[in-house]
Amino acid sequence: MRTVMLYFALAAGWAHAQDAPAQNAPEKPVRSVRDVQIGMSRDHVLSGLNDLYECDRIDINPAYQIEGFSYWGVYPKYDPKVLTKPESGTVVFQDGKVWQVNIGLYPAMTGEAPRFAERFFHLLYDRADPPASPSKLEKAYNARYATLPVELHNEHLDELEELTIIFTLDEQDFSIRVRKRQGQPDSVDIERHISGAPTK
Repeated sequence: MRTVMLYFALAAGWAHAQDAPAQNAPEKPVRSVRDVQIGMSRDHVLSGLNDLYECDRIDINPAYQIEGFSYWGVYPKYDPKVLTKPESGTVVFQDGKVWQVNIGLYPAMTGEAPRFAERFFHLLYDRADPPASPSKLEKAYNARYATLPVELHNEHLDELEELTIIFTLDEQDFSIRVRKRQGQPDSVDIERHISGAPTK
């Protein structure tokens, strides 16, 4: 059993940030979204990605648009000769420089997965704290923050595998448990745990 700290910044998107390149250093070549680094110029990034990706500017609702920021979707071009597609993602530029890189680690899931993710999001969001002095960006995204101690279990019992995340939020204990049993559909549950000292 291991205990780790998991930090959730409950705003839109998943941030993948890297160290900014040194001042006046030549920008390294960009072939995939993983090559993009914080501080790189927009022209350099988009021209480098153009061989393997479709790069499309994303229109943002004016109510959420912040001056100087632009958002670009990065999607692998279709190539029947390529068996493994590069990851897709989004790149956010501020004043023509990379401000944030978001990389899609897995293909988007449909079916019941979005419903589960929405429930999990609201469980966290409803108990998280808004920033004390929110920035314009945090206000635009209705950002809230929570720091969660997390306990992880990976149990194998005969033909059953259980993957469990146990975390505490707002002094309450919760768990997410994935059950994988041979010959049966996988299942996942979110539970709240209430416990205390037994009464005599």
